[in-house]
Amino acid sequence: LPKGMCYLTALELLHIGDCEGLESLSNEGEREGEGEENDGLPWRCLRHNLRELSLSDLPKLVNLPKGLRYLSALQYLDISSCRALESLPESMRELTSLKELSISSCSDSLKERCREDTGEDWPNIQHIPKKRIR
Repeated sequence: LPKGMCYLTALELLHIGDCEGLESLSNEGEREGEGEENDGLPWRCLRHNLRELSLSDLPKLVNLPKGLRYLSALQYLDISSCRALESLPESMRELTSLKELSISSCSDSLKERCREDTGEDWPNIQHIPKKRIR
């Protein structure tokens, strides 16, 4: 995401979709593993107000961004038609305000990993009150 997103401090809803070539939502530093000072930018700038995040039709998206953990006000996360996404990060546990998670038309592997009690990613999402995974 562009660093200019930091100027959108009142942004409450963000939809990223229909980007067939998009492979990552991380900034340059995250992709290359560079310095801590850039870790999570611009996600960190959106932490107080972003309530809803929708990621759809991103067929090459492999990972959710590391900076997602900073979105302390996030209440709703919708992930749909992100077929290359095969797991959810441990940082999902830090999204304590998240009330609803919807995952649809993603990989079978992701669905399996999110299976209640037995899925590898279940510990990362079990705290979320409402989950729709289909």
